[in-house]
Amino acid sequence: MVDRISDLPDELLQHILCFLPTKLSFTTTVLSKRWTGLCYSLPVLRFEDETIGYHDTFLRFCRMVNTILLSSRATNQPLKMFRVSFEDINQNGPFNVAKWLEATKHRSIEEVHLSLCYKTLKPNIFIFQTLVVLKLERVIVGKNTSCVDLPSLKTLTLEYVYFKNWNDYINFLNACPILEDLNVEYINTFRENVPEEALKSFTLPKLVRASLKCLRSCTILNFDGSENDLRFAKYILQNASLLQDMTISVAVGSSDGMLLKINQIREELSSYPRISPKCKISF
Repeated sequence: MVDRISDLPDELLQHILCFLPTKLSFTTTVLSKRWTGLCYSLPVLRFEDETIGYHDTFLRFCRMVNTILLSSRATNQPLKMFRVSFEDINQNGPFNVAKWLEATKHRSIEEVHLSLCYKTLKPNIFIFQTLVVLKLERVIVGKNTSCVDLPSLKTLTLEYVYFKNWNDYINFLNACPILEDLNVEYINTFRENVPEEALKSFTLPKLVRASLKCLRSCTILNFDGSENDLRFAKYILQNASLLQDMTISVAVGSSDGMLLKINQIREELSSYPRISPKCKISF
């Protein structure tokens, strides 16, 4: 049998391995030292733990991530994407997400996806000079986000993300000065510890308005027609001067009365003044 795979250049082999779960890619290290070097310099790392309630399996998974990211064999080759997804997190396990993210910074990380089953993360881990894409799912962001710094971020996706209070959400947005694409779904931000009068006014500081100056796309998922949803959409239309597309996805399972209300909102937003003449709204 002819071994044609071994004749392929390193760049092509790495490209092939990137399509596999990282755990599976590292099983190739038993073949030869060449594969070990290739795996420790992969430009895409995806760690997905789908086990629920198995403590030993969770421990092995965390140790595997530690071995790959924190090993002395790890290189400083640029890292395009780092993804970690947990279905269930044992709080007593070796969950070192802060150390993992710190390791990615040394490789000029461009894209990070975190789905952490409502694990609380300290805001100071969100300091990246090179990060372009950030997706947070099922995450609680700790208090005092004034330290967050994402100067290169262009795409931000927040799904089922909890902030401690309104100001922390404000500071997080303000840390993304060149944001172009914003996607939000079920964000719990300012309902706690904020007077009802503040919710009604729905005015954001000038600093946050500045963070919208580069926004070109905004997607609002599970739109339920509430006053706050409507105010948020109007605010984006008022302040995102380069906005080209606003997509509003109606909540699944909406009643006939709700759909009628959405049609009314569609007409209202379609005629609502917007700062960007090129902006198109789609439901």
